[in-house]
Amino acid sequence: MPQSPNMDTPVVANASGVLALTLQFAHPLVAAGLASTNKFQQDPRLRLQHAAAIEVLMGNDPVASRQLAQRLAALHARIKGELTTNVGPWKAGTRYIASDPELVLWVYTTLVVSRVTVFEAFHTSLCEGERDMFYRSTFTFGEHFGVKQDMRPTTYGALLDYYHATLPVLAVGSDGKELARSLLASLKPVYHVVRPVLTQLLPPQLRSEYDLPWGKWQKLQARVLTPAMPRLFPLIDQLLRL
Repeated sequence: MPQSPNMDTPVVANASGVLALTLQFAHPLVAAGLASTNKFQQDPRLRLQHAAAIEVLMGNDPVASRQLAQRLAALHARIKGELTTNVGPWKAGTRYIASDPELVLWVYTTLVVSRVTVFEAFHTSLCEGERDMFYRSTFTFGEHFGVKQDMRPTTYGALLDYYHATLPVLAVGSDGKELARSLLASLKPVYHVVRPVLTQLLPPQLRSEYDLPWGKWQKLQARVLTPAMPRLFPLIDQLLRL
């Protein structure tokens, strides 16, 4: 029986948080909801703090997990509105509420898939059983977060299918670009070392829509850094603990 891999180290948690947020910003309804919150506009690091709070939900303390989930549910219920412009296939006037099950499922999916993707890129590849075991370990978190059993894909492979099926309907609008720009500008310097690797992990369509640099130099950096990540992993992990 495969053992559930340890994906809670600072470098995996933080880097996967950046990747997950970038994927979330690419959903026009999620981006619009975030852009409508004044506190987030004033300090984009709040969203990283929110992602850090997700660690509590994904942890083993059921009381702390339940209490935090209740606070997040109350917050999400207040974030609602409608798109003011067309964004890709999403039309102006499309209404959103942060507690919408489809939006919650997408946010949950980005957190899980990004954690696995970054762990494998920065550390070591996982077998199918290890991916499934990690995914199962997030079920309680998902329940608290609003992803109920009847809407949750049964295996990590099925979750990945949902992820890939959703990518074509994403579109990076002005809200998403501004949120991503602010987020990247607020990151610790150490992230700029691994930024080419994180950029490489984004779907090509989103790299293009975010206007992220991805020329010969960036590709060379990613090609050199990616195989070196298992050796750099302990050093970056230590820097993030400082």
